[in-house]
This record gives sequence, structure tokens and C-alpha cells, in this order.
Amino acid sequence: MKNFILSSLFFMILNCGIAQNANLVIFTNEPEPFYVICNGLKMNEQPETNVKLTGLTSDWQKVKIIFKNPYYEPIEKNIPTPFGKESIYEIVKKTETSTSKTFKKIGQNIRKDLKNEIETIDTSYRPAPDMMKLRFFNEVDISQATINPNQRVIIYSQVPPTQSTNVNISSTAGNSQVATESENVSISLNINSSSANISATQTTTSISSNAAINSQPANNNVYVMPGYTGSIGCSWPMTEAEFANAKNTIRTKTFEETKLSIAKQICRDKCLLAKQVKEIMLLFEFEPTRLDFAKFAYDYTYDIDNYYLVNDAFEFESSVQELNSYINSRR
Repeated sequence: MKNFILSSLFFMILNCGIAQNANLVIFTNEPEPFYVICNGLKMNEQPETNVKLTGLTSDWQKVKIIFKNPYYEPIEKNIPTPFGKESIYEIVKKTETSTSKTFKKIGQNIRKDLKNEIETIDTSYRPAPDMMKLRFFNEVDISQATINPNQRVIIYSQVPPTQSTNVNISSTAGNSQVATESENVSISLNINSSSANISATQTTTSISSNAAINSQPANNNVYVMPGYTGSIGCSWPMTEAEFANAKNTIRTKTFEETKLSIAKQICRDKCLLAKQVKEIMLLFEFEPTRLDFAKFAYDYTYDIDNYYLVNDAFEFESSVQELNSYINSRR
């Protein structure tokens, strides 16, 4: 009975602390799991269909949804998160327009015409892939919020969680200790007849519906580039071996559209350095393709303050100016 009371008190205190901030829930009823990028940081290490972010400390969040299935284009949206509220958004399929149907039919005919000329068809390419959207669903007070059994609950932090440990609660006559296997999370409760004193220190925690806490030291989550002190756009760039394999995969393709499609897929799954983005751009023959990829890769580049390096891959000054205008519009 005492353990039950202590456990209830622990979660009551935790909820009270979070209620001073804001929650954001993103879910879908479609069988399409996704990753959530919040303010440039990847929140969930595994694709999910229902994610709750708690402990948000600003009233607007820059959110990007990246689907596990590369058929769907990422969704980007600035979402208001009022303090003390849980804002709920749903990912749904867009209603297919007559225009997108026409493009799909054209794409099918193109692939059919090419079938006799090439041995394999790149089925990952779709002329009209953007068929998902994010829409407002509901808003409730945090005190009335519930946790879905299939929901992944993550406490927002500047470093995304990756490692799981279990919460163990033990008690003695005068003191109770809540401990985990992680050195980064230590929550203690001192209880006497008149008061409850709480002290807590934590880094990057994630609580799921089965009361598991995820944590990992920051130096294991974010790469530190020697000599670089600028802004970062993703946490861990590709190794030289991974990048060499990725370049070789792109280089072996015949068609420019296929190369671009594969390069974007690699970007969505991996983090790149600015110099690696430049090297991939040089694999493309046409200037518009290089510009298209440079715009796309900006959100998946670690050393974004070094992005000026990609300008060397352009042949025309107009491309440099267009890319710079695009980057300025994103800041």
C-alpha cells in the first residue's frame, strides 16, 4: 500500500511540474509511422504513430514530420502550444485532386514506356508524393490530459532520448528513493508526517505509458565537430564509410530523377556535413537538380553555418542567390 501511495505521489508531482508548461500530441490512424523533429531536434529514435511531447517551454514549436515510408514528403508546420494546454494534432491523408491524379497517370505511363529499356524500375519515385497533412484535432487542459496505451510520451529536451531504463520504487520508514539504472536521472522523495520534500535532477528523460524512463548522456547523442562552434541542424553526421557507400549508390543510377530521389531518401535517414552535401551535388549533371537537392539537404546538415561550401558546386551565380534566399527564408 505504501509503495502504491509513493508511486502515485511521484507521478502527481511530475504532472504538476509539467502542467506549468505545454504538451503537444501528434498522432495518426493511418498505418504510417513517423519521426517528430521539434525545433530542429529529433524526438523519437523509433518511428511511432502517436507521440506526446511534454515540458514545452515556448508557446510556438517548429515541427517537422518525417515518415518512415519515403513515399510521403515530410510535413513542416509552426504549431502554437499555449501554456497549461495539451494541443492535439492529427496526420491525415490529403484528398487526392484531379491534378495529382493526372500527374500519377503521367508517371505511370513514363515508367511503362521505360520498362523495355531498363532492367529495373525505381518504384520509390512518385510524381505526386505529398499526400499527408497535419491538422488541428483538439485542445485540453493538461490536468485533463490522458495517456493512450500506444502513445510514446517524451519530455522535451535539447537532446533527444534514446536509451531505456526502468523505474524502481523502494521505501523505508522515513525515506523513499526513486532510482533508475541511469546516472543521469535521480529523483528522491523525503516524506514525514507533515510535509513532502522533493529534489530532482535529470537530463533528457522520456516516460512512456509503461513507466519506462529513457536517458542517455548528451555526449553520446550529439556529435562534436573539432573546431566548429556554429549552429547544428542534426545530431550525428554519416561516417566516411557510410558516405562512400551512399555516393556509390547514387553514382550507379542512370537517370537524374532517380539519383535525386535516392539522395533525398539518404538525407531523410542520415545526417550530413556541408562538404558531403557538396559532393553529392556534384554527382548531378544539371544545375536545377543540384539546386533542388541543396534546398532539401539544408534541414539535414550538421554544420549549417558552413553551408556556404555548397556554393562551389554551382555553375551559375543565380543558383547561389536563389539558395541564399531560400536559406534566409527558413531562419
